[in-house]
Amino acid sequence: MIIYPVRLLGYLFDTNLLFEILVLPTLCVLYNQVTLRRGLWPAFYYALLFSAGITALEYLIELYTDLIEYISWSWFFTLTSLTGVFILSRVFLVFFRWGCRRFGRTA
Repeated sequence: MIIYPVRLLGYLFDTNLLFEILVLPTLCVLYNQVTLRRGLWPAFYYALLFSAGITALEYLIELYTDLIEYISWSWFFTLTSLTGVFILSRVFLVFFRWGCRRFGRTA
């Protein structure tokens, strides 16, 4: 759905390792730190805000460079999938913290 003509270790992986292994996990940690003491709706707003920033950058990179090529993909899919990733990371951490409190560990 997306082709990365220029990528790190391109002979081994079809994805952008820099984004998948470094950028996205770092942004998930930052997102969870920003929304740590906030409610449900601000968590959704921040997830959408973080996703919109990444989507805008990706769209500009796709439009003006040869680093990303959309085949059967669009900026809307990026926006919704990244928002889902941020929300799922938040749900995981809430569940993890609940489990730590429930079973006697502190987190």
